[in-house]
Amino acid sequence: MSIQAKVSPFTQSVTSAAPIAIPDNGILTLTQSSNIVLDIAPESVAGYTKSGTDLIVQLKSGESLRIANFYVEGQPVSQLYLVDRDKLLAVDLPPVAADGPLVAGYVPQDTLAGFESLTGNDGTIAGLSPGGALLAGAAIIGGGVAIANSNGGGGGGGSDGSVPPDTTAPAPASGLQIAPDGSSISGTAEPGATVGIDSNGDGQTDISVVVGPDGKFQIPLNPPLTNGETVTVVVTDPAGNSSPPATVQAPDFPDAPQINPSNGSSLSGTAAPGSTVVLTDGDGNPIGQTTADGNGNWSYTPDSPLPDGTVVKAVVVDAAGNSGPPASIIVDGVAPAAPVINPSNGTELSGTAEPNSTVTLTDGSGNPIGQVTADGNGNWSYTPATPLPDGTVVNAVAQDAAGNTSAQGSITVDGVAPGAPTINLSDGSTLSGTAEPNSTVTLTDGSGNPIGEVTADGSGNWSYTPTTPLPDGTVINVVAQDAAGNTSAPTSTTVDAHAPAAPVINPSNGTTISGTAEPGSTVTLTDAGGNPIGQVTADGSGNWSFTPGSPLPNGTVVNATATDPTGNTSAPSTTTVDSVAPAAPVVEPSNGSEISGTAEPGSTITLTD
Repeated sequence: MSIQAKVSPFTQSVTSAAPIAIPDNGILTLTQSSNIVLDIAPESVAGYTKSGTDLIVQLKSGESLRIANFYVEGQPVSQLYLVDRDKLLAVDLPPVAADGPLVAGYVPQDTLAGFESLTGNDGTIAGLSPGGALLAGAAIIGGGVAIANSNGGGGGGGSDGSVPPDTTAPAPASGLQIAPDGSSISGTAEPGATVGIDSNGDGQTDISVVVGPDGKFQIPLNPPLTNGETVTVVVTDPAGNSSPPATVQAPDFPDAPQINPSNGSSLSGTAAPGSTVVLTDGDGNPIGQTTADGNGNWSYTPDSPLPDGTVVKAVVVDAAGNSGPPASIIVDGVAPAAPVINPSNGTELSGTAEPNSTVTLTDGSGNPIGQVTADGNGNWSYTPATPLPDGTVVNAVAQDAAGNTSAQGSITVDGVAPGAPTINLSDGSTLSGTAEPNSTVTLTDGSGNPIGEVTADGSGNWSYTPTTPLPDGTVINVVAQDAAGNTSAPTSTTVDAHAPAAPVINPSNGTTISGTAEPGSTVTLTDAGGNPIGQVTADGSGNWSFTPGSPLPNGTVVNATATDPTGNTSAPSTTTVDSVAPAAPVVEPSNGSEISGTAEPGSTITLTD
């Protein structure tokens, strides 16, 4: 391109800038808002177009010159000058505009435009801002100059240098064609005009380009149009005149087919009725081909089942030979694990299986009970219309979406409640007893308020320790529930936190120790050093007796405590073994009417003849 230009910042004289040649690509790039002078006469220009931050100067020769960064956000708009009859001519462009053709006006400047020296004798053009240049020019030539811009303006005759307006609309675009893959649209239109397309029917221009000197254009479409869209094309010349719209139809590719999960024995799905479905593996090797029926259903059975993990791709080819986007699955030839069935009393069946698999329930004879789908976490449940009888065998199998069926899981309905649990007597610090092995033991007080819950071990023993001991007199109710959900009858006890009274110990010579205590309590005997002597249980009347293996020595201290069945222990009682015989009694002479004498105090006197 053999056009010269001068460029200077607003703060510097444009006349002092050295001439530069416009690059062959026709792009002049600015680094800041500037004064630009093009060595071009106005009659050589066909029009102006804004494209982003760039200004495109379209020449009647068919060439275009792009001034990059002419419109930069946050900076003043650059000022463009042409050369007319040896003088500068300011181009009046909108300071703000949307992309597309611009309406421009010209303001002559009283400055010689000899490209060897762009300043006049007084140098008034140097260093002026764009607005200053226009105002200066208007002041110099008076008020008879016509200025036309996007804000409106007056008219004027050709004798004062203004350009007559162009009001003729360009011809519609012709030869419109959309690429077979829908990726671009091309055609012909007036050279230098702007072609705008509306690809979605909203009446707005989606993308535009400037027609080249040869009258041809091509516009990329992203994303490609492949669904038979109607594309509207309008041609706008540099003067802003628009052509009647022209339309072209995009290709209509088939939609992707639907392909069902498969275990490889058969492939099926849906597609456009009557279309051809082509099946290949992950490497593009052919698997087979089939035709969708009138309802859009299709199926294909390979000669031998496809191996687990095989990638299957399906595309639809319509009668015109257009291929739609692919759909794919991976063959799943692995059966799910056998489902788990929870113990049940027959009112509800539940368990786990492969997520989203279909669980089929039958009885021991194969008769159907029901069918349910496991959720995304693999949980499932089914409630029969009437509870299943005790002893009913329930079998379950799971089938995944690919058609693989699992091994069988089974349980037997348990509709019998466990026996009532036992609960030991307690002082409230610990509760214990027995129940059906592995059953859940629930403890509540007399008002039904929860105390706690515990599981009986494999032998049926259970124990529970409250956070704080239960008060004396608290009623404790206990029930047991087995894994199938059957609940036992209740058992009750009352907390006994009162210690029994201290036992009574009779005097002893060490051969036998006896006394009384709370009926049913355990009497523990120890010596003064705390060493055990023995242990015995008071009978229903409270009497107790203990015979040591050998008589206790004379003087032995014997301590006794009583512990009731709830574990409360009494205060101790004490006695000392006395194994020394008393001295012989003295009998006073008597006439037979009375016998008297002396003996060991407290001893018993036995008289014989």
